[in-house]
Amino acid sequence: MKANALKTIAEFHMLTQGDFVAVGVSGGADSVALLSLLCCLRGELDLTLVACHINHNLRGAEAKRDEDFVRRLCDRLGVECRVLSADVAALAREEGRSVEETARQVRYRFFAETAGKRGKIATAHTAADNTETVLLNLARGSGLRGLCGIPPVRENIIRPLIGCTREQTEAWCRQNGLEWVEDSTNAADDYTRNRLRHHAVPVLRQQNPTLDHAVSELSHRLRRDADFLDGLAQQEKEKIMQPNGGIDRIKLLELAQPLRDRILLGMMGEHIQPSSKMKDLCLQTAQQGQGSVELTRRVYFKADDHSVWCEESPQPSPVAEEVEIPPLVPGQKMVCQLGGRQVELFLWETAPLSSQNVYNYPLKNQLCYDKINGMLVLRTRRTGDRITLPRRGVSKTLKKLFCEEKIPQQERENRLVLAGHGCNVLWAEGVGPTASLLPDRQTKLVLELTIFEKNTFREDKQL
Repeated sequence: MKANALKTIAEFHMLTQGDFVAVGVSGGADSVALLSLLCCLRGELDLTLVACHINHNLRGAEAKRDEDFVRRLCDRLGVECRVLSADVAALAREEGRSVEETARQVRYRFFAETAGKRGKIATAHTAADNTETVLLNLARGSGLRGLCGIPPVRENIIRPLIGCTREQTEAWCRQNGLEWVEDSTNAADDYTRNRLRHHAVPVLRQQNPTLDHAVSELSHRLRRDADFLDGLAQQEKEKIMQPNGGIDRIKLLELAQPLRDRILLGMMGEHIQPSSKMKDLCLQTAQQGQGSVELTRRVYFKADDHSVWCEESPQPSPVAEEVEIPPLVPGQKMVCQLGGRQVELFLWETAPLSSQNVYNYPLKNQLCYDKINGMLVLRTRRTGDRITLPRRGVSKTLKKLFCEEKIPQQERENRLVLAGHGCNVLWAEGVGPTASLLPDRQTKLVLELTIFEKNTFREDKQL
């Protein structure tokens, strides 16, 4: 293992004298071997090592066991240990992403904060990890870059063990009297990578016992080809750049598809993690010579007869974040300005509703005021806002609801929310009241909200 790792370090110039290295340490055999190896090089290269461990709080007592193990290991090796505890499951729900994706983002954010601007990040990816990644990307229909696998170096991230097998890392740990811990979730088929590791990879290993080496060689060759095409695409891009920063549309479309696609992906990649679908939308817009594609809330890919370019919309002017709503009096109207719009709140008394009237009651802009106590706050949406949906009895984040309703990204942040004590959401623009405030046969006071465009008396939209 050491010979393979040193060869990789030298080939890709991973380490230099006096480097500060943040080392990802989960407690598994691979990461224990990596930390031990870097400790062996610490004196020779004058390295400063900091071990980074993340407790994702997904496995209860086992996660705490791993954290304690890594702390003891670092004490034994004389390495500073920094631990981050994060509720990854809650973050995944809030952001509408998978647990795996959210955990990865949390890890690399922590690594980057530890390494700082000048430090390096060392992760314990092995040849087996590269094999799984290539197969996963193959199953997803990835392009050439996906089949290149895990790069040995990406910016300040280094992977000294990328040429080593798991058998080698475990052998290194045994030879050096190092224990490691096993993640019990690795034995389950709950995650895509696990299913691939347990079922597809063993079949391929029967066909080729040196599977990891073969895939590593494939990745190396494809990476070389991809780098060449990327360089060629950059040369062609410089030839068709326009003085105003755009790209000549006609000349772009005349390029060979591999070069054209790389230029489009490069334009998008400055703002988002580009997907094949998004690239196709941008290409279609370029072919039409008109229109735009929303990349982010403020960035658009645009085309006209002569050019294609990415354009950032102006930063919107700041608006009030919230308005306090005091206890209201029946028959009186309160008017406030928020989010560039005028909002009217009107409280009125109602006769008891029949079952039929309750069913037909307008849900989006009226709620039962009888059950509201204390001060209300009218504000724009905030991260983590949730509401319990009427008649469905489930709680969802507003972000997820807006995604389901296909609300454009630029509109979501300006959607208004009426909140009560403890910041609980009582009503949300476009959604309506929370289930407990839906008017019913006992309702006596109804709060109605109406929204107008700023500085106009014409009703723009009733919610």
